[in-house]
Amino acid sequence: MLPLDHVPFDAADLDGLAQAWTRLGFTVSPRGAYTSPDAPAARWPCRCVFLASGWLDLHEVGSLSPGEVRGPNGVLYRADDLETARTDLA
Repeated sequence: MLPLDHVPFDAADLDGLAQAWTRLGFTVSPRGAYTSPDAPAARWPCRCVFLASGWLDLHEVGSLSPGEVRGPNGVLYRADDLETARTDLA
């Protein structure tokens, strides 16, 4: 069995999305940003809800309509060996 890594959620309003998770009783991280060595000037605003194993990954996506939320829009699992994980999932 592969352990959960993270579950992403996208929203036009990152702080509104964080407030919704807070109202549900979760603790949400302060605002941060993802960066990439492939695009050094790019920053993707995010916040996180850390779980006992894995986390909920809250993203701000400027291309969404005001008030729009998408998610979960994927589930990512952690694997030490990609080929073994592919075999197990098949």
